[in-house]
Formats: sequence, structure tokens, C-alpha cells
Amino acid sequence: MRHSLFNVQVAEPFERNFELLSDTLPKMMNSGNDLYFQSVREIKSEYYKNVKEFQILVSIAAIVLLIICVIGMTGYLSDEMSRRSREIAVRKVNGASTASVVKLICKSILITSIPAVAVGIIAAWYFSRMWLEQFTVTLDHMAIRFIVSGICTVIIILGIAGGLTIRKASANPVENLRSE
Repeated sequence: MRHSLFNVQVAEPFERNFELLSDTLPKMMNSGNDLYFQSVREIKSEYYKNVKEFQILVSIAAIVLLIICVIGMTGYLSDEMSRRSREIAVRKVNGASTASVVKLICKSILITSIPAVAVGIIAAWYFSRMWLEQFTVTLDHMAIRFIVSGICTVIIILGIAGGLTIRKASANPVENLRSE
């Protein structure tokens, strides 16, 4: 028995016309159940099923890692604020505004975080590019996605640092000096 494969492109609406083709063509050819129909969408879905599962797992892992990083960053910055509370109190007593203290602390945090985020972006881009080479269809503008995620990471770091610094700088400086 000889099998033949035919590719047929149907017009929109695709699902309805595909069903119509699947129902009508066997009747016209008197072939019964000898014909097998499968849409390109189904073929792609089957072919990339493992990749989709991997994508879901990576997404879940990324969310969990982001939560862990935010918790760790909050702990680190809380410790940094406790360590620098005397400096913040002295600056406030000498007339520094809360905004200038926040700017000073955020600047020192950025000196550490920007190089770390840059190295992370470069490493993630390199390894994801190596992984995506096994596929014929890849993402366009992949570097931009990594840069945007790096900017979001820096914004999260600045948000946490700014919030903790504002809380510490808004406190009564006399109380902070007295506790030292």
C-alpha cells in the first residue's frame, strides 16, 4: 500500500475550513478512513511539546529565584542600613535632607549592583543564545529582552534600597545616635 502526503493550505477561518476539508474530502474520494488530516498547528504543538514544558519550568524557576533574590536583597540592604545608621543620623543632624541621604546610599548600592547585573545579562544572553541554536526558529531582538530585564532588576534594587533608606533617614537621628 502506497502512502502519499499532500500539503493543503486553507483560507480563513482556518479551523472551520480544516474541519470542512477533513469531512468532505474522504466522501468525495470514496476512501473512508484511509485519509489522515493534521494541521500544522498540531504538528508544531507535538514537536515543541517538550520545549513548552521546559519553558514553563524555567518560568516557575525564574519567579522563585526572583522572590529569593528580593528576600536576600532586602536582608542585605537592611543590614547595610543598620551598619550605616550612625552615618545617616550624623548627616541628618548636620542638615542633610532625606533625599540627599537616599541619593548617597542608592549611589553606593548602584556601584555594586550595575556591574553585577551587567555580568548576569551577558552570561544569560550567551547561554540562551547557545541553547537557541538548536532551533530553526528563534526569538528576534533577544538582547533587548535581556537589557530590559536588567533594567527592571536595577529598578527593583533601587526601590528596595530607596524604601529602606527613606525609612531609616526619616527616623529621629537622635534615637539612632543614642542606640549606638
